[in-house]
Amino acid sequence: MISVLQKLKEKKVLDTSRSIGKFSRRDTCRFCQRHNLIEILDLGNVPLAGGFIKENDFAEEKYYPLTLDFCLFYVLAKSEYRYGVVIW
Repeated sequence: MISVLQKLKEKKVLDTSRSIGKFSRRDTCRFCQRHNLIEILDLGNVPLAGGFIKENDFAEEKYYPLTLDFCLFYVLAKSEYRYGVVIW
């Protein structure tokens, strides 16, 4: 069984030269729980917004994959990644 991390590396989503933070990817829609998601936009690895870190901490900043997925049943677009940092 191939892990999500291995699949992302194969798709070149993970840039291993950057420090990647903890995350997991859902394979079902958050609302209908069906396995009918399609990826419609891949923005690569980006830092979390609103970090406001100091310049000397830039090298330690964590990056996370950011994609937009579309549920064919629920007709809803959203990111299906869950990050190790809870913002709300």
